[in-house]
Amino acid sequence: MHVSRIGEAARVAALDPQLIGYVQLCDAPLAMPATSEAYGDEAVHGRMAPGDGELPLTEIIAVTPSGTIISAEVPNRQARPRAQSDVAYARTVLRRTRAVIARARAADTPAL
Repeated sequence: MHVSRIGEAARVAALDPQLIGYVQLCDAPLAMPATSEAYGDEAVHGRMAPGDGELPLTEIIAVTPSGTIISAEVPNRQARPRAQSDVAYARTVLRRTRAVIARARAADTPAL
């Protein structure tokens, strides 16, 4: 989220692959919230599962070195329906994350 919104996603491709130990993915609207307070709240409590927002996640994954650990970081107060268990929500996030990774690996996504 942070890398995409500040326009630095292209720099991932230029990094020494040894410097990238892992990547944490989440999704969000492309536009940043209007205030720093709203941005902080979104970062801590409002991240979306990969594939549910507008960030260029497939492009970021495409330039991430092969074999890099990718995890989902999606703290979200409102995303999980009350009737859904924590395990069911985690499975949903995992399924969506895997789908985004698969699209990135399968696509002929140009480097940023």
